[in-house]
Amino acid sequence: MKAVRKNRVALSFFSHRQLTMAVLIGGLLMASRGWAQPQPLTFVGLQNQEPIGNYYDGGFGGFGSGPGPNYGITFGPEAVAGTGNVEAPDGDTVAMLINGPSVVMNDPAGFNTAFSFYYFASEPGEVAVYSGLNDTGSLLTSFPLFVTIPPVQPFYSWTGAGSLFSGTAQSVDFTGTANDIRFVYVSRGVLVLPEPASLGILVLAAAGFLRRRPRPKA
Repeated sequence: MKAVRKNRVALSFFSHRQLTMAVLIGGLLMASRGWAQPQPLTFVGLQNQEPIGNYYDGGFGGFGSGPGPNYGITFGPEAVAGTGNVEAPDGDTVAMLINGPSVVMNDPAGFNTAFSFYYFASEPGEVAVYSGLNDTGSLLTSFPLFVTIPPVQPFYSWTGAGSLFSGTAQSVDFTGTANDIRFVYVSRGVLVLPEPASLGILVLAAAGFLRRRPRPKA
């Protein structure tokens, strides 16, 4: 059995001032050097209870919505879009929900550095990131999903979650009780912040720069 180092990160580790500066400096760095992060998956454009399927591979959802953006990403049949008692962080009303014991997201081109999203849950779950397709290869990182709301409606308590990791990932497994965990702003390569309304996306390179900067001499 392989020993796996789980590269977890505390999303509340940085102060509000550091996070603000990280976003500002990171934005300037990406603008000046031409850096671009993969677009987050918001699931806008899909219908309620529509299987996501190949929508993010430039194809169509299970009810014919699309064609969607061509990000090279596919989802297993248990992943569906959900509306109704959902209000995403920016006011949209679409999220991904697990319509079975687990969902696999495949990204053959691969991504690195981090994986994150916003979620709410009335039951616990877990997310695992693998180096190969369909949960194969090495386990790069995994982290739990804690209950964020009581099992009553409405469902508006979004929480940021994610992890750093080493290597290149090609698949992610979302595990949890059917219909009790929902996801939005699924992001590759960056970490989202704990509070969706505050700062948006944390730029990792800039945050690391701020933490490593030398202290002024007395």
